[in-house]
Amino acid sequence: MLAAALALAGGAKAANTLRAYAADCRDWWDFGSRSGFPGLPATAPALAAFVADLGHRGARISTIRRRLQAVAWLSRGHGHPVDLRDPLIADAVAGLARQAGSARRQAAALT
Repeated sequence: MLAAALALAGGAKAANTLRAYAADCRDWWDFGSRSGFPGLPATAPALAAFVADLGHRGARISTIRRRLQAVAWLSRGHGHPVDLRDPLIADAVAGLARQAGSARRQAAALT
């Protein structure tokens, strides 16, 4: 399944991005095997649980965001679009970021 997903990408992604996405997708599949969530289609509850699992394992917020992008790319390539702005997913990431002290902050307005 992963090889098929990478084949779908063609030349749209840089080689390093594809390598990172492959590792991210393997982690997603491993998480699904451990937790009982199906790999595809990726659902908001499954992705929110994945975020919590990654946070529990000490992943950085930037890594979590990239892994979510990789799973969304994989899912989209198989005809199952995922909206990472879904409140369940976005709130899980935001809550983890706030807990870790790396929440995005609103910049001051230019005057």
